[in-house]
Amino acid sequence: MTDDKMTKLIHSMPAKSSPVDFMPTAMLKSAVDVMAPLITMLANMSFSVGVFPALLKQGRVTPLLKKPGSDKSDTMN
Repeated sequence: MTDDKMTKLIHSMPAKSSPVDFMPTAMLKSAVDVMAPLITMLANMSFSVGVFPALLKQGRVTPLLKKPGSDKSDTMN
């Protein structure tokens, strides 16, 4: 991975952010010149060592109702 590829990847990200993101996508995009080399270095180190930091493997699943007012206890909703 190169800094240029990482910069393009960051710019192509959708504008939405997640509550578990370390920083909002808009902030990452505005600081791409500083952040891209750092993220590239971390990604390349992770690939070369074959280890991905456990802290970055976390996610949050938030179930959403298909239709407002639906029965929350019905798993089909």
